[in-house]
Amino acid sequence: MAIEYGADTKGGKWYYTNNKFGTEWFDNVDNSKGWTVDFSLRVVDVKNNDILLDEDIKARGVGVYVNDGSRQEEINFLKQEISFVNADKSITYDTTGEIDYRLIGKKDNIKLFARASDETTHSEIADINFSGRATKNGNGLKPAVFEDASGNIHAVWHDDGGGIGNIYYSKYMSGVWSDPELIVDNDNGNQFVDIIVDIDEDVYVVYESKSDDGSLIGLVFKNSIGWSEPYYTGVGPGYCKNVKLTFDSRFNVCVVWSDERYVHPQIYLNVFSKEDVSWRGEIKLSNDEYGAYRPSISSYLDEIFISWTSKNSDDSSVIKIIKYNSVTGVLGIAVQVSNVSGNSDYSNTLVNVSGNVFVVWSDNILGDYNIYAKILSLSLATIYDVFTAVDSYGAAKYSSLSEQTSTGDVYITWQDYKSDFDRTTPITDPSDIHLRLTQEPLNSALYVALYQNGTFTSGVNILFEDNRNTYFPATPAFFNGELPILYESYFVD
Repeated sequence: MAIEYGADTKGGKWYYTNNKFGTEWFDNVDNSKGWTVDFSLRVVDVKNNDILLDEDIKARGVGVYVNDGSRQEEINFLKQEISFVNADKSITYDTTGEIDYRLIGKKDNIKLFARASDETTHSEIADINFSGRATKNGNGLKPAVFEDASGNIHAVWHDDGGGIGNIYYSKYMSGVWSDPELIVDNDNGNQFVDIIVDIDEDVYVVYESKSDDGSLIGLVFKNSIGWSEPYYTGVGPGYCKNVKLTFDSRFNVCVVWSDERYVHPQIYLNVFSKEDVSWRGEIKLSNDEYGAYRPSISSYLDEIFISWTSKNSDDSSVIKIIKYNSVTGVLGIAVQVSNVSGNSDYSNTLVNVSGNVFVVWSDNILGDYNIYAKILSLSLATIYDVFTAVDSYGAAKYSSLSEQTSTGDVYITWQDYKSDFDRTTPITDPSDIHLRLTQEPLNSALYVALYQNGTFTSGVNILFEDNRNTYFPATPAFFNGELPILYESYFVD
């Protein structure tokens, strides 16, 4: 049954995995109809059986974990015992021989059968209450995070469970994450989220909502009553993508996205009024002949700053920025931020409390992908011209800016190779504008650097207990205390 496999030696557990969209189990399993899983297993010995490596792991051995979207169970095989962790049941059984097992689950019941090498049929050895509640969660993807005025951390992400994508929310308070809460669910699916929380602790979430002929932008909010129904903008043909949001001084929600209603995508903005609980109306921000992509947004009182990727006729790209006043409705003139050569992309903009406009982005003008920066005034005049923001191993991108509110320090977080030798596709010719890093590296890590005196410090590699690869860092625009970083990482690479 297992199509993919991986091993985690910590605690002596070995898990086969079939947990990604497109695999047979993930796409077809149905608790109400029932399912059958066959596997062969022989326990030769169990090491570290008397050493508790993790206080949360009560049973040890070789493990089989099953989740059918409604129920879940963890089965541990020791030399003379098989334990069902969620059901809190164990049976005595000699697992040291060559055994073919058959696991059958349906509704609230799970049965385990076994067939030794000298037997022709399976015999039932366990009939257990399938009690562990589960969800249809699949893989959590592309998180977004915000820290509120009380220091609580709010996170959202889209999950590919069910093959369509739904939006989940969780809150970190007093050192504990709340259980993931499904907040957006529809027949066509949802993806690519952002989140913000106002002074009243009302939570706003925007996302791309798929439709039959494209996608549109949805917004939901949570107040003392609960979660609202979706409010939509970007309604029309084509796709709305890469949605981002910020507040103005009155805590109206300013939302930007890339809209494909015309031949080439353009950047649009709409403001969701906190007082009127409605959209004010869409405004087209860009007019780029060959398209505008992947906006970023930040604000200083009622001045809203939006950067984006602007394509050129030769498929190269630059970063542009524009200013919009949410009170007067005055829209400024777009200013080019990056140099004309290369493939400037994935910009991130932050206006700090001192009124400096930080813009960072990825570009391959030197052959490798590095992160560049420019600092502007509130009038978009240059304070510090384009400079290389961080040292790179060749694939630096997905940069995220954050300001520590008590110190005014600005941090940058990004994704890159783990070392200078971990290249998937070395980029050798900086003049080749068609080269793209289209595949995530197999050896990916996250880095953080601090801005000081007109430059960023050397990047610090964020180390974890295991060696899994890490992708797509998300940080809040403003934080107090330690910098919260959410990221994406597969259980098995």
